[in-house]
Amino acid sequence: MEQSVEKNYLKTIGWWIMSIIVIAFLSFIAWQIWQANQYNQAVDYTRQGEEYRKEGHWSEAEETYLKGLKIFQELDHQKGIAWECENLGHLYRGQGDSKKAEQMYLKSLAIWQELAEPENIAKQYANLGLLYGTEGRWQPAEQMYLKGLEIFQGLEKSEGIAEQYDNLGSLYAIREDWSRAEQMFLKSLAIFKKVNDNKGMSKQYVNLGNLYYVRGNWQLTEKMYLKSIKIAEAVEETEATLENKQSLATKYSNLSALYAKQNDWSQAEKMFLKKIAVSSDKPEDIVINRFVLLGEFYINHGQWQRAEKMFLKGLEINQTLENSAGIVYHYAQLAQFYLKSGHEQQAEKMLLKAIAIDKSSKNQENVAIHSAQLGEIYVRRGDNQKAEKILLTALKINENIENKAGMASNYTKLGTLYASLGDKQRAEEMLLKGLELDETLENKANMAYNYTQLGLLYAKQQPDLAQAKEMFLKGLELDLNNALENSEETVTQANIDIDNRRDLQKTRGKLIDKASSIEEKYNQLTAYTTLGNFYKNRSDWQQAEQMFLKGLEITEVLQNKADMAIQYTNLGLFYMETGQLPLAKEMLLMSLQINQTLNNQAAMADQYARLGVVYTQLNQLTRAEPLFLKALTIDESLGRQENMALHYSNLAILASKRGDIQGAEQMFLKALAIDEAVNNQQNRLDDYASLATIYVSRGDWQRAEDMLLKELKLTESLGKTANIASKYANLGAFYANWGNLVNAGKMFLKAIELNEVEEDQPSMAKNYTLLGAVYKKQGEPKLAEEVFLKSLEINQKLENKLDIANSYANLGVLYKNQGKSLQAKKMLGNSLQLFEAIGNPNTQRVQQLLDGIKIQ
Repeated sequence: MEQSVEKNYLKTIGWWIMSIIVIAFLSFIAWQIWQANQYNQAVDYTRQGEEYRKEGHWSEAEETYLKGLKIFQELDHQKGIAWECENLGHLYRGQGDSKKAEQMYLKSLAIWQELAEPENIAKQYANLGLLYGTEGRWQPAEQMYLKGLEIFQGLEKSEGIAEQYDNLGSLYAIREDWSRAEQMFLKSLAIFKKVNDNKGMSKQYVNLGNLYYVRGNWQLTEKMYLKSIKIAEAVEETEATLENKQSLATKYSNLSALYAKQNDWSQAEKMFLKKIAVSSDKPEDIVINRFVLLGEFYINHGQWQRAEKMFLKGLEINQTLENSAGIVYHYAQLAQFYLKSGHEQQAEKMLLKAIAIDKSSKNQENVAIHSAQLGEIYVRRGDNQKAEKILLTALKINENIENKAGMASNYTKLGTLYASLGDKQRAEEMLLKGLELDETLENKANMAYNYTQLGLLYAKQQPDLAQAKEMFLKGLELDLNNALENSEETVTQANIDIDNRRDLQKTRGKLIDKASSIEEKYNQLTAYTTLGNFYKNRSDWQQAEQMFLKGLEITEVLQNKADMAIQYTNLGLFYMETGQLPLAKEMLLMSLQINQTLNNQAAMADQYARLGVVYTQLNQLTRAEPLFLKALTIDESLGRQENMALHYSNLAILASKRGDIQGAEQMFLKALAIDEAVNNQQNRLDDYASLATIYVSRGDWQRAEDMLLKELKLTESLGKTANIASKYANLGAFYANWGNLVNAGKMFLKAIELNEVEEDQPSMAKNYTLLGAVYKKQGEPKLAEEVFLKSLEINQKLENKLDIANSYANLGVLYKNQGKSLQAKKMLGNSLQLFEAIGNPNTQRVQQLLDGIKIQ
């Protein structure tokens, strides 16, 4: 009996122990499942945060990342913590909060160091390098990139090494250390070639092209861009993703801009149309709208006459084809063109013709659109009764056809019209209706505009400005967010103008500052100036203009005269830069008038000078001169010497344009005397060069030499090797023209020596050619042959057909003069073949030389 009890007891104990083990095991499994669920939840938060960040929803992204971070911390998942800290670093960097970004990257770095994961350590060094570079902290940025590079080299990670070389190249380029930037990009390119990474190769060709662009080496720029395009076209053909299409479009755009810079408009057009074709989902639209697109292209490059020809050509073709829809479209585009160029009557005629065809074809939507555009012209002209009538007509049509976007636009335009007439009730009603519709359509840009207009309306009606301020802030917040959404991508993308890229980085920081402190009136005004500059740097002229105009509108309603003058000046400078000289003149005159009432002498002088430049560009020299003289008189009384030097230089340019060489010399000498007194080194360089040009034009070689030698000496003191080399080359050309061949040869040899230091192959080839011409004139054919062959060798490496053809021609002429007929014929034949291949007009001259060779 006792044994039985004992057995039962032991059995019971066994079951209890087993139960405990099972429960513990199940608890362990449950814990594991809970951990897994928690981990998955953290990963989901990370993904969601990434989506928010890409869409520009900063606060939502931060909140979601922090939730993920908290879970990883609870799980003590060190890798997850490091990943989330890195994500938060990216977010804070995107928002411009450098301090927080640095803290997150450093936390991530510390964890990866503790975990001994070198690749992730290197990635954090790269993140810190990018952060420091964005802030302009060049030395720490370089140190971070070099540390990352060292780790990737130790790991033999080709992609990581190439990326660090790329980062270093970009850093050196922004610092204008062109030689080191080029070395880094070439090293990165070599690695991407080795691993056959097409995208990496394409990117480095763009980087090199951008580098050569800012250094003024168009031929090498073209070569790099074409290589990049060739790769990008192949990639896009096999993988036609949106990203690849956008990348190819950007490359076409860069090459188009290069050709435009060289005034090669046929090639610029070709690349521009290719860019449009790859960007468009409807290739047939490009054929239909070809001339309108080209018209807009020329407007963006300040080529107004060419633009008008394109619009008129498109109209003519559609008229010949009797294509009524096409005719209407071109009338409308011409109307917008004439409005931009300040020809309102022409714009009105075009719109009236478009409306007539719209009505005959019963196209109600177009009648509404073109009527609203016509209404804008009447508003600008001050014909308010006509404007109201036609805008109400457009609104009624849009209501009938239930076109909400059209209705919203009409409400806004009517609201601004009634506000200008002092009808607050109807103005408010229209603007609020427009705002409500734009909210449903999620049109943030239009919402921002409506808020601004409501702010202007309330500011006029309510002296305390409380409601106006609320509207201004809402509008400004929308405008800032719209700018910030795409600004990070814009700052980091390859941009044809490295200076522009640097400006965008600075402007982005300013935008973030404004977004965090928009409560003060002056912050609002300067924010719109910053926004204007931001869009201007992106070449988004329309948005830039809108931002500058908003700043002006706010200052007008707040009736702060000094601020109004500044805003008018901003617009004037913007229109000068975009080639819209009539509008620039109008804005600057408004600024001048306000400054005259305020008796702001310094600002008056500035506006006189700017107006003088505008009239000079308009070739109205008699109107420009008295303005420069007024500016000079004021600045002299104020003791603003640097400005006085600038005015003397402008007066010298005027004298040169009139053919008054003596007057130009006197003005440049006055400018130089001041620039030397105040030690304005850049202006002194310009003065020396200008005076040298004047002295050469009248054969005063000794005085010209004196100016060029002074220019060289000052350039050497500034220490930029590439600039020094170009000055020696200029002196070489000067001595050659003067007939002093010995000095010419010395100068070209010195220039070549410096070109070698800079590894500037194109300049070296050019200077070898010029040196060869000197030796030829000196009767030294062997020396001439030697340097012509060196020039040929470099040009062949650079694969520049035009320069290769010229090198062959130079050698051919040299051999012909020596009676070496066979060699001459071979060289000239090679030259002719290349000239014919590229369609160069020199073919005729080379053919004549070949015909003149007699083989003995």
